Amino acid sequence: MAIPGNHDWCFRLPEDCKTHWLITEGTIIDGVKFWGNPYVPLISGNWSFESSPEHMASIFEYMPDDVDVLLNHAPPYRCMDLTREGDRAGCKNVVEAIYQKRPRKMICGHIHQGRYESTTSRMRLGSTDVYNAAMYGPDWKPIIITL
Repeated sequence: MAIPGNHDWCFRLPEDCKTHWLITEGTIIDGVKFWGNPYVPLISGNWSFESSPEHMASIFEYMPDDVDVLLNHAPPYRCMDLTREGDRAGCKNVVEAIYQKRPRKMICGHIHQGRYESTTSRMRLGSTDVYNAAMYGPDWKPIIITL
């Protein structure tokens, strides 16, 4: 299972690949409910999956209330979203969705350097553990999350 992001204009996988793209939809694996969203706030209008705040809000209306893990390309606003330039580039709609839907875990990327706002690449937002799993820097290591 995977979600595409703003650099992914073409995201086809080989037919024998068992990965399923989650594009504003969910799946259940071993009883764990996942829901994925590739959309990010507007950047310049030239990237894949850019979205207006109104569209972002409508996307999360489709997210079920009982999701265990939210896979969202954009991080929540002010939560591991600090850019190299010192700007906050997260999404306020993601913050609202987390507080309304209360997933146990949320995994994001998009703002690669935002991963290092926390030494564990994890922060807490309400009752949700938020992980920035973006690949960045020479010391990048994958994040292992236990559900």
